[in-house]
Amino acid sequence: MAVNSAGFRDILDKYKNYLGMSNEIVSLTKGIDHQKGTLFHEVIEEYFGPNVEYGLISGPSFAKDLSERKNISVSFASHHTGLSKTMAEATKSSCFSMNPTSKLVHIEIAGVLKNVAAILSGMSDKLFGIGVHTNRIIKKACDET
Repeated sequence: MAVNSAGFRDILDKYKNYLGMSNEIVSLTKGIDHQKGTLFHEVIEEYFGPNVEYGLISGPSFAKDLSERKNISVSFASHHTGLSKTMAEATKSSCFSMNPTSKLVHIEIAGVLKNVAAILSGMSDKLFGIGVHTNRIIKKACDET
């Protein structure tokens, strides 16, 4: 799944029957559920039960780097080692790799804080000038993570 955080539940509502035919769901979406404030692995469990294997891909990565075949490494967070292994093997290339981690909640929370830091950086840029406080905001988000 690749959808903004506001649309995560909407996609599940619309395609629940289709998605329910699989026992694996992989997402790129970071943030929190806009209806209940829960993490997305909890939303997946709410919709499909505890037996669906869920994984989250998390960067940073940049399309320009990928198109220029620069080395890119992202995290793949899941509580399911089989899914992690499958994703890492299926996507590995000479310039791309996924590093499995079982720290799903950690990656989800870091994604939430990254989104907040991005919003604060944009607000700060508008109020104080571009980049004036960006490094402090990013450092604070990293410290909190």
